[in-house]
Amino acid sequence: YQGILALQKGDLQRRIPVRRNDQLGLLAHSFNQMSGSITRLLEEVVEKKRLEQELEIAREVQATLFPKQLPHPPGMSVFGGCKPARVVSGDYYDFIVEDETHLNIVVGDISGKGISAALLMANLQAAMRSQILSSKHGDPGAVGQSLANVMAQLDQQIYLSSPPEKYATLFLSRYDADSRRLWYCNAGHLPPIVLNAQGAQALEATGMVVGLFPNATYEAKSIELTPGTLLAIFTDGVTEALNKADEEFGDQQLLAALQHSRMRTPEGIWEYVMS
Repeated sequence: YQGILALQKGDLQRRIPVRRNDQLGLLAHSFNQMSGSITRLLEEVVEKKRLEQELEIAREVQATLFPKQLPHPPGMSVFGGCKPARVVSGDYYDFIVEDETHLNIVVGDISGKGISAALLMANLQAAMRSQILSSKHGDPGAVGQSLANVMAQLDQQIYLSSPPEKYATLFLSRYDADSRRLWYCNAGHLPPIVLNAQGAQALEATGMVVGLFPNATYEAKSIELTPGTLLAIFTDGVTEALNKADEEFGDQQLLAALQHSRMRTPEGIWEYVMS
């Protein structure tokens, strides 16, 4: 009876001494188990609220990082979208406009989830925007080396400012509307797909992921985007999506979806692939 009174007052630590093996002893033992279960349940509720608050903060941080409006470089239509499987994801994309004819297109995938990934994403975006906009591209032949240098600097910064297990895959590119040439540097990211009159081409990695090892080196390459070319840059959230039978969407289904929808608008292609 005293234990029940203590429970009514919120004392969940109160335990009843069990001194007998009859039904009253069994009742006392059950009461102690019930008190312990209630304590654990309340702890789980508090932890769940904390996690929900953390995810909401991460969602708000992530929402501020995505572009607020789409750029319109001459001769190119673009669209970017991110649909998290949960509240937040470690995926990141950005359009960084230099001038009317030059556009930087970035897609990345941060290791981990939740607020830690969102904060690392914010750190990566701030560093990358600063370095890209401060880079000079007076010599067209130096664009590739400039991208490689930016990637190397990002690798060093993420390595020094994040836990050892944190890293990011990153596809960094710069489009020149006058020459229709895309310079790119792929740091361990899934190879983007290029569809043109000659068929399909994958823009393979030109270096390792950023932030895992210091002093990594990167190489930049370029490709001409002829009229009618489709460039699809994506993360493993697309290719590793599972159906009810636990089958992955996969590279081949993605390629088939892109080929089927390539004549649509960029937003229409995105909606078709997502569906």
